[in-house]
Amino acid sequence: MRPSPARPVVCFGEAMIELSSLSESQARLGVAGDSFNTAVGLARRRLPVSYLTALGTDHFSEVIARRMEEERISSGLVLRAEGSKPGLYAISLDENRERSFTYWRSDSAARQLFRMPGIEDCLALATEASVLYLTGITLALFTEAERSKVLWLIREVGTRGGMVVFDPNYRPSLWSSPDEAIKAFTLAAPHAHTVLPTFDDEALLFGDQSPADTAKRWSELGAGFVVVKCGASPALLSDGDRVPPEETIDPVDTSGAGDAFNAGYITGVLEGKQPAEAVSDGHRAAAAALRCEGAIPPIEKRD
Repeated sequence: MRPSPARPVVCFGEAMIELSSLSESQARLGVAGDSFNTAVGLARRRLPVSYLTALGTDHFSEVIARRMEEERISSGLVLRAEGSKPGLYAISLDENRERSFTYWRSDSAARQLFRMPGIEDCLALATEASVLYLTGITLALFTEAERSKVLWLIREVGTRGGMVVFDPNYRPSLWSSPDEAIKAFTLAAPHAHTVLPTFDDEALLFGDQSPADTAKRWSELGAGFVVVKCGASPALLSDGDRVPPEETIDPVDTSGAGDAFNAGYITGVLEGKQPAEAVSDGHRAAAAALRCEGAIPPIEKRD
């Protein structure tokens, strides 16, 4: 499937305030979130991108709204929750520059999305997406009943000729149990044209012993095509190809590298490239993210 580039790409999830470069006296404030990071990567490639989410009416919601405008991401699918605020998270790095996250998001505006006036109109517009991109974190924001509406959306996008791209991006702290995440992922899989899992996450949730286990399981669940991301090792495609990164990076910060990969891959697909070529584009995008602090390269590097 090659979606029409004339139709918008819709990224669905939560944009948050990010604190990085932490020290005892200061932190770098940014805007990020896994699906938002990918939205930025796509918009910087001059694709028409809309972001489906909810923001509050506080100062930090306005910070996010301004960042979306700066990045040329349409806010036409953004609802506003009166009196609410966005989520917040902090990135901590260990001695190997690997990241861990601390979240403050349990009452964020994005979690209220399906209870807000205007959501039905937003969903109707989102069904016309060329690509609908969402993640396991997107699913974790909502109740089981609300996730059924997400499943309706991804089915409708496929019915109307759009492509659904899903990154499971498993984060244990966001789910009540591993079984809850497995159930949600299993229901989403048959409607996903492309799944972009990270092997380490899949090993944690499913006990996979190899990337081949991951690709095989997602294919058996009904996913159309699978690209297993393996960090500095070659990505494994469900057609059997293995595509290595072009270079080895000594990372400044691994935050957002997988999200950048996804943006590079999706762009390659929309340009009509073969899967292996699109994966190479993803690797190059991830390498750029690894050279920067925080989840998104600075805005001056947009072009």
